[in-house]
Amino acid sequence: MALPKKTKDSWPLIFIVAGEASGDLFGAQLIKALKEQFKGKVRFSGIGGSFMQQEGLESLFPLSDFGVMGFFEDWRKYLKIIHHLYKTVDYVEKKRPCVVITIDFPGFNFQLGKKLKKLKVVHMHYVAPTVWAWKKSRAKKISKFLNHLFTLFAFEPPYFTKQGLPTTFVGHPLIELDLASGLKSRFRKKHHIPKDVPILCFLPGSRMGELKRHLGIFRDTAELLKVKIPNLCLVIPTLTSCEDYLKSNWLSSVPTIFVTSLEEKRDAYAASSVALAASGTVALELALARLPMIITYKISKISAWIVRLFVKTKYFCMVNILLKREAVPELLQDKCTPQILSSALLKILESSSKRKEQIRAFKEVDPYLRAGKISPSTRIAEIVREVVNEK
Repeated sequence: MALPKKTKDSWPLIFIVAGEASGDLFGAQLIKALKEQFKGKVRFSGIGGSFMQQEGLESLFPLSDFGVMGFFEDWRKYLKIIHHLYKTVDYVEKKRPCVVITIDFPGFNFQLGKKLKKLKVVHMHYVAPTVWAWKKSRAKKISKFLNHLFTLFAFEPPYFTKQGLPTTFVGHPLIELDLASGLKSRFRKKHHIPKDVPILCFLPGSRMGELKRHLGIFRDTAELLKVKIPNLCLVIPTLTSCEDYLKSNWLSSVPTIFVTSLEEKRDAYAASSVALAASGTVALELALARLPMIITYKISKISAWIVRLFVKTKYFCMVNILLKREAVPELLQDKCTPQILSSALLKILESSSKRKEQIRAFKEVDPYLRAGKISPSTRIAEIVREVVNEK
């Protein structure tokens, strides 16, 4: 007698949560790897953006609901996030996924983890909290509810394994994006930009709060640069969810191109001479793309005071943290002004030696981002498959 075929509803359900743009991209790569490990016979639900949804994730909420940065900057959004937290717990309790994988976004994901512990669901977390920068006590706290932690950097596991938390260094998922493969000629041809026109890349942030704080500063920086470089052209890689806001509020006299696809981002990086970027994961993106940069950031005075009180690292840019020196200029808070930023960009733009010096430093970063020949997403997917098969 033939056994009945398994229906799609009986396939393993994996619940993945990403609360911001970088997590959405990493989550999409992970879903691809999981589909390969399970030969396509797997289902995905959780919280994610357009990249994860394109790979088959059924998202409970829009990713834009989670775009909060800073301690006191948007309490209304925090209330919505708390509502989503309880709805997520209810969903997991009802659907009982084989594994829950949370990606970064510790404020939400660790609160979720505490509540999921009561449900005895396997909970894995991707991207370790920066206990080496501040709040080392978090390593002990998360070991109480996580079943496995995947780290991006080799120096991170000891902070957690000594607390009894199984931890695997998998490398940084940005290495999977081949960010140095862009074609500057294709970008110039597509956008009709002559060879003698300098292109600068502006990255004011991926969260709405970041855009609101930085956009005016970046725009005024562009206007000051145009005085010195009349034929200047700008490119702003962004998310589809942010594109309309940027186009409506940029209002610069400098010709500006907005790109949203990964391929166009690669080409934009290749075509640009220097980048101005809000501090975050994008610094490693630019390093991998070999695009010289200046890192900046501005938050409220209260948030800045709290950060200075608790954060113990000398640098904020991950490139500088890994290299233990200021390979990339950091112009933060009071230095995040159009006058200072435009002057610093000009110095790099006009100095091939400064650009080459940064590019040499970026090559030193590469080994820190790799954990052997297997990609981070594949390594995680292998471990997840082993856990599911043991059930």
